[in-house]
Amino acid sequence: MRNPRIMLMISAAAVLVLVTAMPALALSDAADGDDVKIVDHGAVDLSAGSSATIRLVVVNTLPGGTGLADQRVVEVSVGSPDSRLKAQVDNTFFVLDGQGLEEVRLTIASDRYIDSGTYVLDVGLTVRSADPADASVVVSSYALEVDLVSALDGGDSFNRVLGVFENRLPAPFNGPLGTAVLTFVLVSFIGLAVIMVAGPVLMRIVFHNRPPEQRDRYRVPVVKFLLMIVAVYAFGRALEVYGAPVGIVVAFATWSRVLYILLGAVVVWKVYEAFVGYTLSRLQEDAPDDAGGPADLEPLLRLVGKVTVATFAAAAVVAGFGMSLAAIVTSAGLVTLGITYGAQNVLNQFFNGVVLLITRPFKKGDLVQIGAGTDVYKVRKVSVMNTVFDNWFNNDVVIMPNDAVASASISNLTGKTLAHRIQVSMSFAYGTDIGGVRRIMEETASAHPEVVTDGTSSMPYTIATGFNDASVQVRLIAYVTDVNNRSRISSELGVRLYERFMADSVGVMHPRTDVHILDPDADRGKGPT
Repeated sequence: MRNPRIMLMISAAAVLVLVTAMPALALSDAADGDDVKIVDHGAVDLSAGSSATIRLVVVNTLPGGTGLADQRVVEVSVGSPDSRLKAQVDNTFFVLDGQGLEEVRLTIASDRYIDSGTYVLDVGLTVRSADPADASVVVSSYALEVDLVSALDGGDSFNRVLGVFENRLPAPFNGPLGTAVLTFVLVSFIGLAVIMVAGPVLMRIVFHNRPPEQRDRYRVPVVKFLLMIVAVYAFGRALEVYGAPVGIVVAFATWSRVLYILLGAVVVWKVYEAFVGYTLSRLQEDAPDDAGGPADLEPLLRLVGKVTVATFAAAAVVAGFGMSLAAIVTSAGLVTLGITYGAQNVLNQFFNGVVLLITRPFKKGDLVQIGAGTDVYKVRKVSVMNTVFDNWFNNDVVIMPNDAVASASISNLTGKTLAHRIQVSMSFAYGTDIGGVRRIMEETASAHPEVVTDGTSSMPYTIATGFNDASVQVRLIAYVTDVNNRSRISSELGVRLYERFMADSVGVMHPRTDVHILDPDADRGKGPT
């Protein structure tokens, strides 16, 4: 009988030899390099449209130790020969001690329409010594094979109903063509059923509490666009089931995505257009007397909606052809910055016009005074870039840029009501009964049919505004019903007051100059008195 102790010692020695020899055996097929190598992993099997994560082992073959001379700084990169095959590593930078190892997780993902075949991923290593005195850099690479199986090459979708179920129909309907036609019909039927069931629900949600005719107006075009999307998708699935060449399937899928984006953009635009129209109409109902009102915002909102939808659709289309969306956004940002700098005055007018349309300090037909001037303007039109006024005094048309209007102080004479305050001043000689004068002025103003006396504004009243060298000045203040007639009413009140005072023999003072002509002969010889 063999000695158990001897057998145990022999087994321990064998295990020690095997463990010592394993790194050398594994690294014999590893990537070429100086001191750092990747342990051979073997080929990776992958189905088109799926992804896989593997672990790559990076080993430092230098003797074990803690000195900087044996430590290596490693950078890992990975490259793909085909844009439809993507790969990335989770750890691109690390430090390895001598005899140390690091596991790097490599994720590989493939496009659904990639061709079958063997693809080689290039895993690169850039190795530097941790010793500052050693400036050498070693670059090596490891070729990782990826065996791809396309679902279009007789794979999962070929000759299967909807790409899933086995075709058990009798001949000749069990062939690829019959299965493709059946798939097209079933996908179209399912899409039509979804549209018929979910469409009215979505339309009811979007057009909640809106007139039925508005919902009917947009329902037909939206349903047509959705049916086109379903038909295109069904045809693409039928091509896969039929087993069409990969190039045709890929080309059709690419242009289908473009069509989906365009049709989706049209649907979004139609919904946005309906939303804007309904919202502005409701706001207009709340302000029926506002001739400009929310309706002035419709061109602006439509323009913003068109630009936004078109921009996102164009970016999605370009990204669908493989271009970097980040590069597109960066380029668009640079172009926008240049345009903004070059057209800052125009943009200033535009955004001030938006502010005027939103805040609405005045509306069409209002009488306003702009800035410190005394001219009165009647608002004719507020647009995005300019505001058009009619000069109230001489009928001139005045066009002001919106930045000038928005930055000035605005006095709206008819903002809330057409009632407007007027003043009529008259002077009387000293000794005149000022109380009686004031009573006559107030009674005369109150008797005028276009002076406000119903309590909505102050009743006519008078004040003594000055005691001059030869007269006392009294001012009548009254509110007229329509500011457009303020000059005429002021004139009529002045005439009526003058006639009343003349009839009552009340002297109305006016500037007078007395001129005395001296006779020089009569005064000759007279000395000072």
